[in-house]
Amino acid sequence: MQLRLLNFYRIIATFATSILGAFIALIIYQSTQSFSWAFAYLAVCQIVKMLLHKVLNKFCQKRPQLMLLLRTFPVLFYSLSLLLLDTNVKILGILLITIFESLSDVMGTISVDYIFSYNSTGKPATSTGFSRLMEISGTVIAILVGGVLLDNIDKWIIIMLACTVYLMSVIPLCVYAFKNRFSTSFNKESTSNATESYNTNDLKRHQHKYISKTILSRYFSIYTLECFFDAIMVLVSLYLFKENAEVYSYVSYIQVSFYALYGIGGMVAGFFDQKKDLTIFVVFSCIICGACAIISPFAIKSIVGEIFIYGIMGFFLSFISMFLYSRMMTRCKILGVSNIALTNRMQSSRLSRSIVSAICIPGTFMFIPAFFAIGIASILCSYAIPTNEEVVRKYLVDYLQNNGMY
Repeated sequence: MQLRLLNFYRIIATFATSILGAFIALIIYQSTQSFSWAFAYLAVCQIVKMLLHKVLNKFCQKRPQLMLLLRTFPVLFYSLSLLLLDTNVKILGILLITIFESLSDVMGTISVDYIFSYNSTGKPATSTGFSRLMEISGTVIAILVGGVLLDNIDKWIIIMLACTVYLMSVIPLCVYAFKNRFSTSFNKESTSNATESYNTNDLKRHQHKYISKTILSRYFSIYTLECFFDAIMVLVSLYLFKENAEVYSYVSYIQVSFYALYGIGGMVAGFFDQKKDLTIFVVFSCIICGACAIISPFAIKSIVGEIFIYGIMGFFLSFISMFLYSRMMTRCKILGVSNIALTNRMQSSRLSRSIVSAICIPGTFMFIPAFFAIGIASILCSYAIPTNEEVVRKYLVDYLQNNGMY
């Protein structure tokens, strides 16, 4: 039941937070007429999110539904702070946006991932794909609506709409949490019987600690490479403003193409992941996505061309994302460290985004190197992902079969 409520929350809340949130960097650029300010905001924002994650992680893990309700306040505050960008205190506005948007993102991302992790044990990969599709659907609708509204109406009207819709999205989850607060299995991390039985053995506990640390470190490294792609939509949006008309609707068309095909691809990937080994397809997907990232800035004058390129990129990227997530969570749940894995995954994404944004701070001449960095990182994943999966599989087999190799 809670998965259904979570999917409802994902589509509605993502719409509410993305209707303005997807365009913040563009709004900052338009207000300051400085790409350096926009990228500085993006880089600092990711660092702030990494710090806030450490502070809020334990509370989000125990009370994720309550954190989603409390998220209403930072959503409201960062939305209102956007109005300061039209005044003489732009710097204060950027500072407040950085703080409250970071707080909103951290509270939402951690809590949603924990709720999904607590309720998806034993579910097929299609449930992950469907849940991701719900989130993507909210993003697509928000980008379409937000792009049109920002070109035509005042921001304060959009702010009121966003906050009202967000509050509506979270109430069912909170009611469910209140009703089930005394359940012994509510908000509990799953683990395997093998790991539980090994807890009484000192040698196996040592092996468990070593293997868990090794596997978590390897997935953190892989995600740091793969998550360079998390920065590409903001990057191409700002580059479009530099090379073409400053029209939010153009940005929305490209983003909708990317996210729509990403959502569809996630469902397809979830279906085939139950029937076939997708490793080879994921390798090719890494290469295709890397090539698309490298060539995309050279097609920026053609909106139709960019829509096509980012649609292809979104579709194939969903296979990489689904493959990595499902493999990581399956292995880490066996060891009882899935919550740590989720934390590492989110932190690696923020690290990657801050790196890409930092590349562009010196000036517009760094746009092309940033696209190349994303493309090269994706191509490197074509080797790193299958290699990592083979190594991790061997570690787990040795551990579970008590091969005594450590």
